[in-house]
Amino acid sequence: MKSARTPDGAGGVPAGRRGVFWAVTAGGAVLDLATKALAFRLLTAGGRLEVIPGLLDLWRSTNTGCVFGIGKDSGWLMTLVSAVAAAVVVGYAFRAREGGNATLWGLALVLGGAVGNLWDRLLYGHVRDFLSVYVRTQSGEMRWPTFNVADALLCVGVGLLVLASFAGSPVKSGGSAERRV
Repeated sequence: MKSARTPDGAGGVPAGRRGVFWAVTAGGAVLDLATKALAFRLLTAGGRLEVIPGLLDLWRSTNTGCVFGIGKDSGWLMTLVSAVAAAVVVGYAFRAREGGNATLWGLALVLGGAVGNLWDRLLYGHVRDFLSVYVRTQSGEMRWPTFNVADALLCVGVGLLVLASFAGSPVKSGGSAERRV
């Protein structure tokens, strides 16, 4: 039986699945950057456009911190953390000898989201956000913090990785056991 290892025997994402990994990663980053560019072209600073009344607005904002504005004004630190996280994901993806679809997609989505937000941090010194989800109630509005496509990719990717860690059969990854989904 042919091994899932790379031709040089070093392990990693099987050669037949590398194209999928990189296509999902690049597709996610491109989708994120394209939607940010479009939203920021359509909306003025602080501008808001109601898309689905009572549920979704496009709302132009920026974030120098991390998710939900935590660590505001720590842009250089968040840039460093984003770059290290992207490197860790790539390293893990190519170190793992095998992995199921949830692991492959999860890693690719996390990397695509990290690249999209890292690009913003390097180019603009902040992340561009524009999706605002909310619910109107009798007492006002309850809003989720404004986010972007990269943030959604990161959340879905992490969710897939969590699911993969709880399901499937064990797989070797550089000496440790993980689950295959």
